[in-house]
Amino acid sequence: MSARLAHICPTCRRIVPARQSCARCAPTEAERLEAQPFRRAYRDPAYRRNRLQRYELAGGRCESCGVELKGRIHPDGEPWQSDHHVPASAFLALPELASAVENLRVYCTTRPGRRGCHAGARKPAS
Repeated sequence: MSARLAHICPTCRRIVPARQSCARCAPTEAERLEAQPFRRAYRDPAYRRNRLQRYELAGGRCESCGVELKGRIHPDGEPWQSDHHVPASAFLALPELASAVENLRVYCTTRPGRRGCHAGARKPAS
């Protein structure tokens, strides 16, 4: 198993750490939001509130593999992230529906030596 330690930025040809963008060529947050307006849903207070409700509904477990997730229910569990079952980009007309509890899922995340369900290990296709 070989780990990729670095890659070359396609724009400026600088060597940068693997899985990181080149700080010189990376878009600003405003440019990123302009290119991907659906990302505004992640800043919505309803998203923050509903992701915690979804965590509670899932019983503090990954909705794909069932591992205990770190939080109020299992403080020593795995780290987790919330994701949209139907992508937020599909809700441009009604962005508040993207963050509905019914559209969110909680998955375990990647940690050293293990690929988490949020990274696609066992995440179901939408």
